[in-house]
Amino acid sequence: MSSHQRRPAREPVKSAATQRRAMTARRHEMAGAIRKAKRSHAVAVKRRVGTTTCTRSSAVSSSAQQRQQTAAAAATARSTVGAPVTDEALRAEIATLADEYIKSAGGPTEASALSALQAALAASEVTACSKAIESLICSSDGKGNKDVSPSALLLADTLAKSLSSQGATDEMRLNAARVLTNLAVCGSSEISDFSADDSYYGNVQENWCDVLVSSSAIGSLVGSFQALELQPTEQLPHQPVVALCEQCCWALGNIAGDSQRSREALRSGGIISPLVIALRFGLRLAAGASAGGNINAAEPVVGLCRNAAWALSNLARGTYSSAMPFLHMDIIGNERGLLTASDLYQILSVHELSQYDAASASNVESSWMDVANECTWLLNLLTAKEDEAVEFIFSDISTNNLFCASLTSKLAKIVGALCNSDSNVAELALRSAVPCVRIVGNIAASCEGKYVPYLLANHTGNGVDSLAVSITRIVKVGAQLGRDYAVLATEASWAAGTLLVDAGTTNHPSTAACEIFLPALCDILTSESSKIELKREAASAICNAVSAPPPGQMAAAPETSQVVRDRILIEIANTKHIAESLTSLVICFDADAVHSSLILVDIMLRRVLTNQLSSEMKTLFEEANIVDALETVCDRASATASYGSSEVWRGNGSTQEKNAEIAADLLDDIFDDDDIDDVAEGIAPHTGEAAYAFGANSTPQTFDFGLSVASNSRVSEGSMGRGRGRGRGQVIPAWMQQDN
Repeated sequence: MSSHQRRPAREPVKSAATQRRAMTARRHEMAGAIRKAKRSHAVAVKRRVGTTTCTRSSAVSSSAQQRQQTAAAAATARSTVGAPVTDEALRAEIATLADEYIKSAGGPTEASALSALQAALAASEVTACSKAIESLICSSDGKGNKDVSPSALLLADTLAKSLSSQGATDEMRLNAARVLTNLAVCGSSEISDFSADDSYYGNVQENWCDVLVSSSAIGSLVGSFQALELQPTEQLPHQPVVALCEQCCWALGNIAGDSQRSREALRSGGIISPLVIALRFGLRLAAGASAGGNINAAEPVVGLCRNAAWALSNLARGTYSSAMPFLHMDIIGNERGLLTASDLYQILSVHELSQYDAASASNVESSWMDVANECTWLLNLLTAKEDEAVEFIFSDISTNNLFCASLTSKLAKIVGALCNSDSNVAELALRSAVPCVRIVGNIAASCEGKYVPYLLANHTGNGVDSLAVSITRIVKVGAQLGRDYAVLATEASWAAGTLLVDAGTTNHPSTAACEIFLPALCDILTSESSKIELKREAASAICNAVSAPPPGQMAAAPETSQVVRDRILIEIANTKHIAESLTSLVICFDADAVHSSLILVDIMLRRVLTNQLSSEMKTLFEEANIVDALETVCDRASATASYGSSEVWRGNGSTQEKNAEIAADLLDDIFDDDDIDDVAEGIAPHTGEAAYAFGANSTPQTFDFGLSVASNSRVSEGSMGRGRGRGRGQVIPAWMQQDN
């Protein structure tokens, strides 16, 4: 089914392809903000090699560390005696060391010069070091014009030669990879993440990642994985091989995290396959060690797995990135070494190698918990792309139930850790929770909800909470704890909404899940302490539960579906303070929150009017000042709109105008009792055509909730949008009738 045919009757997660793309874009923006600004949720997009960091698995020997520290002291001694190092002095120092290294290439002093350069980069303060490295890339023609310095490309090519040289020592190759890693940290081109065509913004200043991509460094980094590719899976390779591959993954991850153009260059250069091979090798070695009861035997590949997964996730970032280049879609053969469905299951199940406990929380070294976090981010980014990526996960019958069971088990472990009294353990769980919850939402929102029953089925048993229970507990815990946990609760509310799209369908798991999700979501909506972002997602999720299921699901038994949804709606209507909460949300300044709350008010006042709660529901909303709130929505749209001659409305189809349409219809159809008072005052109701309707169309927006016009209390379409009552105004002001 094509994307433009997606569930046109549903709001807001599955209503149309544009709605889904908008929500996905919002998730990407939130993900980007978290990854860049909140280290509690995700690691930084780029990582720098510092003085105390050799590799993630501490692969360098103590004697090598001592030599590096000695070189660092020697390299900085001239500038550290008597005074702090200034930026200018550091630039000169690093430029001198880089020049000496280039001149010594192929000679007996190459190794020591390279070690001194790396030591100086590692020992420097981050900001000052970045400025010093960036200064190496620019050259001036004397007229104020700057361009990439030839020495920058020469340095990158020299490092590539040191990395791939047959005569180089293990330490020399490792230092070359470290320098490349630190060079790639500098000068991120953030603007490129938002456009597929960088030239749209004019000339973008080149940085070190651009230099590395255009040099032979990428080929040398990729070539470093050859030794690992030839290694038998069950056998642990020599430690220098693991350390070098780990560092190369780190360097490639930094380049991939720079910009969209860097990612595209790496993907076209075939970098995905070596990273997948490295990750697969480490995970299979760990699985074998775990099966043998000795997971510690796989400790040397922890850093390799973490860096490979992190580099792959950076490659998958970006609005314009596709998941297809990462996946092995062919039926036979896998010569390119891409991810299989079995690989994706293994990536998700890494969490089984570790526990959320005090030991893991206090571990400063890389651990399998870190690997699990990086792998979860990778899966989150892949499932957020095309629907075909989700289809691919479930294409292997032998692993699709296992995948859902592992996801359910991981969420249950996270919930338990979030409630831990040790704040460090709770913080560790928080870092894992966000991408895990997003995986649930991504799968549920794709493929027309095909895999929602898989997610909601209880695959685990043995006392493990179902996925719906875990999501609900995350919503409750996040709302209670606030701060970063409130962000998690917002994500979980969105995921709950994607799982409730099919609610109302007889014998569908989404209908049964309403009993689990809705009480917590209603509590969020009525809580005075909940933030507006959390209330917005809760209102959106509730909308999905009470709106009509997709047409294909409802076609079999539409009357039964309506009865089930009405029963769900009555339970929501009986929630204490629901009318006051929705009314307050109607007048907030978040257009999406206003939209969801207006849909709920519309559904409740029109559908509940057909049962015993009719007069009571309307009275509750009137006591909550819903009329004033609806008029406020209309006034805001009027204040930001433009008029031509007479009363002609020139709208732009914004969410604000759609909200005004709903509010105006409610005022006209439900709260139009004041017409009698207006007539008594000598004001005749406006009976013209729908020229003063919010939005440019003469036929206003309607909402299909699975009921026919005859069975619904809503007035017929011909009587709507005619300017009756308070919704669209009775008298057209004189200033609107003027031609000028």
